[in-house]
Amino acid sequence: MTYWDPVHRHGPEHLARLLADAGAAGAMVVDLPDDQAERWQAAAKDANLSTPRLVPRHLADTGLATVAAGASGWLYAPASTGPTGYRGPLDVPALADFTTRLRAASPLPVVSGVGISTPALAERVAPLVDAVVIGTPVVRALMASPEQARCSPPRSPTPCTRTPPRRPVPDSTNPVPVLSRIASDASCLHQALRALPAERGASALAAHITDAQDLADTALRLFLTRSRQTSRPSPTDLLLLHRVAQIAKAAQDAAAELTAALARAVENQRRQAAATSRRVVLIGPTPQQFIESATDLLDRIPALCDAREWPESPCQ
Repeated sequence: MTYWDPVHRHGPEHLARLLADAGAAGAMVVDLPDDQAERWQAAAKDANLSTPRLVPRHLADTGLATVAAGASGWLYAPASTGPTGYRGPLDVPALADFTTRLRAASPLPVVSGVGISTPALAERVAPLVDAVVIGTPVVRALMASPEQARCSPPRSPTPCTRTPPRRPVPDSTNPVPVLSRIASDASCLHQALRALPAERGASALAAHITDAQDLADTALRLFLTRSRQTSRPSPTDLLLLHRVAQIAKAAQDAAAELTAALARAVENQRRQAAATSRRVVLIGPTPQQFIESATDLLDRIPALCDAREWPESPCQ
């Protein structure tokens, strides 16, 4: 999320490329001028960025349809007409009417933020939209205790923000943004596995199996995209394809190890539940050993994604 002034200062085309190279999936310019919308949307499209749009409540249906037609990714419906950081009451019926108008104008998901300052308000807004944005409360907490944000161990089993799974791989000659996302997601999954509770809950393990499979899926789609773009691959192209294939295999192997951990955990839980007075015999290797094997596999992926060490790399 940003404002038009920094976009204008950098230049829409230049900033769109910078965001894409950094691994961004999209950018919402909340005060995008009407006479600059077409230029920004074209620049973002060339960089494979989504262009969500903030839709003001006061727009008539014709204006709303115009804004929605130029959006991609989602539509942002402010929960309050107040400024960012507003902490007063919300007119939930008015927001419900507005989201109904948005859904009539566009098939895009509707996201709401601004003024959702408490869990109770988030609970009231959630049934009306596809996602709820919590901004200022998070920033306020970080400002109050910045040292905890830097140093505290993660409390959540998934401390990183991952990119949405199964996003289309951009049809681009530059694979770096996709590789950056893969490396980031692999690191996040590694952290999540390290932060799993001691009891290794089956539901958490199952979710992480899906995460690893998504990593492999993204790598395989990048492989297909790159191989189709080059009819006669050069040695550098083949090196890239080899690396991407290794990444896909590491992710698939990690998913297999986590699946084995899940099966072993469920079987041992079944044995413990069925036991009465007799001694429980648990199967080895333990779920923990399978999980550690998966984390070792995930450790390899960021290094494989690092394009800087490739000789004559087109990604540099």
